[in-house]
Amino acid sequence: MLIYRFCLNILLPKKKGGEKKPTLSLGVMYLISRGVIQDYVEAYAWYNVASAYGVKDAVKMRDLIKKEMGIAQIAEGQKRSREITSTISKN
Repeated sequence: MLIYRFCLNILLPKKKGGEKKPTLSLGVMYLISRGVIQDYVEAYAWYNVASAYGVKDAVKMRDLIKKEMGIAQIAEGQKRSREITSTISKN
């Protein structure tokens, strides 16, 4: 949770613009369990957010992980994407 908060507060894009690649990096972290517990739903969500920011390769990564997920997991990932995007836009 500490990593998540750090990324939300420091790394993620703000309303006025900013670095967008950390969104892709968070997806990778959740996919390969780098500093966090592996979570395909969370990885999918961050890849989805990254793709919305136009981060190169995010769509490809999201679509690859989607093949390993069930319908309910994908729906949860989309819900998390909306929550993350809402949180980012408030900052």
